[in-house]
Amino acid sequence: MVRQSLKAFTIIELTVIVVAVGLIGAVTIPHYVHARTWKVQNSCINNLRAIDEAKQDWAVDYKANLEANPSLQDLRLYLRRTHEGHLPFCPQDQNVKFDSSYKINNLTTAPACQINSSNHMLF
Repeated sequence: MVRQSLKAFTIIELTVIVVAVGLIGAVTIPHYVHARTWKVQNSCINNLRAIDEAKQDWAVDYKANLEANPSLQDLRLYLRRTHEGHLPFCPQDQNVKFDSSYKINNLTTAPACQINSSNHMLF
């Protein structure tokens, strides 16, 4: 009688696989979290840059003085919009609205993010 051998993983092989998967996860998860945080921050900063450019374009077109404080209605035509046609907003804003995300300020002051003003700012 010929005995058939069973083919299966041993406990040591399974342990090595589990440890390898754990190490890969331990290395990649922090990088993913950092990349996501960086992407959100850069998206907001790019929106602030667009708002600042819109303010400057508005000021040139209307020959506004430096103390002028344009409103959202003034800047609406100058702002870049998303592909759906919406005004930009901070990715961390729960309300997903321009008004709750950004403060326009006057021409001499940079626009500001109202959601995360410590990390989302123009330099």
